[in-house]
Amino acid sequence: ISDEDRLNLLLRCRDLSDGSASFIIKKVVADTYDPEDATSFDTTRFFSDWAGAQFLTNAVPVLRSARFYGGDRARGFFILEDLGEHRSLVEPLLEEDAASAEKGLLAFSACLGSMHAGTVGQSSRFEQLLRSLNPHVGTYAQALTGFGRQVADLQFRLAGLGVRVGNDVSEDVASVIAAIEKPGPFLSYIHGDPCPDNVFWNGEQLRVIDFEFGGLGHALADAAYGRMLFPSCWCANRLPQNVVSKMEAVYRAELVTGCAQAQEDRIFEAALAAACGFWLLSTLS
Repeated sequence: ISDEDRLNLLLRCRDLSDGSASFIIKKVVADTYDPEDATSFDTTRFFSDWAGAQFLTNAVPVLRSARFYGGDRARGFFILEDLGEHRSLVEPLLEEDAASAEKGLLAFSACLGSMHAGTVGQSSRFEQLLRSLNPHVGTYAQALTGFGRQVADLQFRLAGLGVRVGNDVSEDVASVIAAIEKPGPFLSYIHGDPCPDNVFWNGEQLRVIDFEFGGLGHALADAAYGRMLFPSCWCANRLPQNVVSKMEAVYRAELVTGCAQAQEDRIFEAALAAACGFWLLSTLS
């Protein structure tokens, strides 16, 4: 059921012992797949995806992803729950009315908040799972990896353009880097690429899928997606400010169930500002 040019092969399969049940096989597509090669992008994204799906199946009280059933490390595939015909959040955002779009965005925000709340304090459990698959694959979300180096490269390029950066800006940048690299109470499992087309949505059920860029990180890096115009997505556009505010309120209400510090306005707003700073600097880089 996947397009030919995609990085993964998706197969919908029937359970022959039942006939009515079905499941999805997701297999990495690579010229050469070596499960021991942690320097390969294909290997890294495959194990990140596997670990995210398995971790969320077992770690979060309310399932927010497709259920993980098992996999074959050597052959490079794993098996997931079949959620039915795929309809993403793209359709209500780009093809339907404002009410449908808002409903989908609020469900999306609640889903992310629940996922983050359910994985706060479980970093060691995720690390253990990923290391059992490949001990050399990093546990930090790929979207956040190397952020300090990205900023250094950005500063070098700005200097080359003759753009002067004052000390106050440098201090702000340093505080953003510190917040992202040491999330404190906001350390959770994050998707890293929660774009509308990575969301399964049928009007009632909403699940996030595709965890190739997922891992441990600052929860609000995901939560800032609406405010920062879906920074890693092809279907990005500006949202009405009142909708953004509603998304963040819904998200926060879910997050506080696992992260009590998010109740404090000063702490939450500073963390959200740092997450926005992260996406500003990342996309500008």
